[in-house]
Amino acid sequence: MCRNPDQCAAQAQSLANAMQQWAPVGQAELMKWRAAYKAYEGDVVMKHHGYVRCEDREFTPAEIMEAMMNGKVIERFQRRWQRGVVYKTGRPPVEVNLLISYELPIAEGEQAERRNHRQSRSRKRTGSSGRYVHISVVFPPGSMNWTITTVYRPTDKEWRWNNDYTSRQCWC
Repeated sequence: MCRNPDQCAAQAQSLANAMQQWAPVGQAELMKWRAAYKAYEGDVVMKHHGYVRCEDREFTPAEIMEAMMNGKVIERFQRRWQRGVVYKTGRPPVEVNLLISYELPIAEGEQAERRNHRQSRSRKRTGSSGRYVHISVVFPPGSMNWTITTVYRPTDKEWRWNNDYTSRQCWC
């Protein structure tokens, strides 16, 4: 549960204001990447941490690609890395980070039973019958070669998110 409601509310409002400007930019980048991927001109790789999280959280590679192809950008950040990597310009490289949200449909059969157990709280909260996934990707600006850094279920810490898991409400 949130330990600093006033601080988190202020931070949530600040993020919401920033994302009004930057989330559409990220969505346009995602749409451009999708077109490049379909034309075999773009690629996505997953870091080892992402694979481990997929396995831990019971997401298949096909489900992750479904989310990449159909999800919505809810956060976009751009930053310079300071880890000693410097281009000839003397400036560190820039990296874009997108957070993509998608609601996967519940699977049929035995896997659905296992997943229903974990998703029962979120269905009560949202009235949804799907499973939510958030995917964090990074890439250099303009690049069509993206890296998935992690994958998670926002429902595991649902107090941090609004009702449809598209906006952060808490950082505790």
